[in-house]
Amino acid sequence: AVPVLTEALLHLAGTPDFPQAQAQLAQAWELAIGTFGSWGGRDGGFGNSNAYAWYNLQWIRMLATARLVAGVDLSAWEPVRRAGAYLMAFTPADTRLRSPFGDDAENSTLYDAYSFDDLRLYAALVRDPAHEWYWRAKASNVRLSSVMSPLHFYLLGLVPLRAGPRAPTATLAAFPDAGLVAMHSSATDPARSSLYFRSSRLGALNHSHADQNSLLLVSGGRDLLISAGHYPYFASPHHLAVTRATRFKNALSFDGGIGQSEPLPAPTQPGAPVFSADSRGALTGWGSSGDWQYAMGDATLAYRGRESDGERWRPLLTRALRGVAYNAKERVAVVLDWAASPVP
Repeated sequence: AVPVLTEALLHLAGTPDFPQAQAQLAQAWELAIGTFGSWGGRDGGFGNSNAYAWYNLQWIRMLATARLVAGVDLSAWEPVRRAGAYLMAFTPADTRLRSPFGDDAENSTLYDAYSFDDLRLYAALVRDPAHEWYWRAKASNVRLSSVMSPLHFYLLGLVPLRAGPRAPTATLAAFPDAGLVAMHSSATDPARSSLYFRSSRLGALNHSHADQNSLLLVSGGRDLLISAGHYPYFASPHHLAVTRATRFKNALSFDGGIGQSEPLPAPTQPGAPVFSADSRGALTGWGSSGDWQYAMGDATLAYRGRESDGERWRPLLTRALRGVAYNAKERVAVVLDWAASPVP
């Protein structure tokens, strides 16, 4: 709501019929900039569900309006400039694959729904050739006759020439602030294979799940290893007990499915994960070596049960480390878990 409010006040500030708009804009602007990137950081990632990254892409309209109305250009600011790299890494162009992590992962229409308008506007503002390639990867976006934001046309008055499209080449993308890594066989092929990994400081908060050190695998453009469950609505019985739970992820669980962010300090069976960033993970390394790409995470703090006071946590594991490695040339993925518990 904050970007929408700020966009409206940018239009209204200075109009005689709304004299308080100027002061309200000052407040809204501080809030918009202060909270921008709060689900990631300087890396441009969005750790609070891939689907919600697309839903929240409407912030580009606020930034375009600020450029047009106030002459404020934030396109070089890292959380803005890197956001396109995140979208390209986790949503292949012109495909209908599931989202890797978080709520509404079953939504396979995100690129279709947002590339012709919001993504196109983002590319016009940031002027990165890779982003220009990304929205143009679907041919009908270029030939589009549907209604889209007039901001596109207004920006042409400031910058009449767009960046020339150039396909990206990087097959490894890491977003440590959001706790996400993507490894691909190709940067551009819609039928590529991909291994995704999450170990995030955001834990199981809001639209994020209890899935630290989890992985997903797309094989030849088809979803293979996925997160189970679906998203009827936020905090529905299914969402609480299944969609968010570790035992329905490609992650470590134990003793019949006990996992991360458990609601009891000494659980004897798995429960509905607590909404909290306390039960978190952390990327501890990523990179490439020859034909191999890899990522490592520490999810020890995620495997905890909450005490009855609702504030303290009790460790369930004393160590929960995972490393994943992917060799696209050999079509091999390797997963190494190193876990320890005080209880046999």
